[in-house]
Amino acid sequence: MPVFIVDFAYSQQHPDSQTMPADKADVYRHFSKMRPDQQPALKFVQRADQITVPPNVPVAVVVPIDLFAALPHVLDPDVHFCILAKRGLAVSGLPTPPSTVVDVALPLDQLQDDTKMGQEISCMLELIDTYNTPFVVKLPQSVAAMGTFAIRSDDDRERVKAILSTHMRLMLKQINAANYHLNPCSLIFQNFVSGTEVALSFFVTQTGRCIFVGCFDQEFDKQGRWTGGSISYPDQPALKEKYAATMEKTAKFLHEKGYYGPAGVDVLTDSQGNQYIVDLNVRLTGLCHLGFLKGHFTSRGLDVASTVTGFFTCSREKVEEIFCNEFQMGSLLIISWSYDDSMKLSCGAIGVGGKTASDIERLAARMQEYTTPGGHC
Repeated sequence: MPVFIVDFAYSQQHPDSQTMPADKADVYRHFSKMRPDQQPALKFVQRADQITVPPNVPVAVVVPIDLFAALPHVLDPDVHFCILAKRGLAVSGLPTPPSTVVDVALPLDQLQDDTKMGQEISCMLELIDTYNTPFVVKLPQSVAAMGTFAIRSDDDRERVKAILSTHMRLMLKQINAANYHLNPCSLIFQNFVSGTEVALSFFVTQTGRCIFVGCFDQEFDKQGRWTGGSISYPDQPALKEKYAATMEKTAKFLHEKGYYGPAGVDVLTDSQGNQYIVDLNVRLTGLCHLGFLKGHFTSRGLDVASTVTGFFTCSREKVEEIFCNEFQMGSLLIISWSYDDSMKLSCGAIGVGGKTASDIERLAARMQEYTTPGGHC
């Protein structure tokens, strides 16, 4: 199967270089660890128009991008964008916390008027002053919890309002005739619900069947940024049963939209046992690989596993040397690795297996000694 990787930055920065850059070498090295019959046919391109596919063969994209719009898609890019957006979840009819969506009401031809744009932003942010605390404000697109703001006090109201006043102006300036109908700059106000939260990963088949991959606990740093998560393999059968109805509802919704493929939801369960979907990721999730690695870890007596992510200050070779025994025993696996020449750091994700949660915490702490403080991929 061909896999196209578009590298805009390198072609601009090193147009005459004949040497393969480190990040591309990382990709080849990573896939070389797979069985030959499972390795994709990698193709690096510098422009979207260099992607060629046979007639009537659609492409599956991780996220819809304007530059690829001319290619035939498995799923209509507009539909894909909408079900990826936080707005899409809020209006989906799936079980979510009570939510209010505030769309841009200003007509497209008036968005270039700075005065009217300022008035529109003020109107959109008014609800911050009156919405009952605690609550959450979400931008349409967010990654690793960035773009989500929790408001618990009047000080939080002022802080978030100041942040959004600046960023909303930048966002609204990017609205154009091609994307206005997608509501790309909506704000979602959502009641804050207390409870326990897990991340579910599953696969929706072309016929709409839902295949459970795994249920994970997520981890966040002090700033609320996503840093990884963990899985307990013995607990998976019970967790699969507990969340089956929520997964089935989500899979049915996605299938009705024409989507099939990997997906994930973050599910919050309140004190009454009610389950709420607080995030929908219509793509490969950051923890799904832990579900697929069950056989690898449990065959070695390792019943729990986690993922350590971060910007590493040393090379992949150095990490493999330092933790040589752990890699050979199978308690460590490099999930992904890419060198960033602009930062002189490597963005890595490493799977960590252990017999107990304490085991993986100790090993993860050792790994994090080689990452930059506060640096996350």
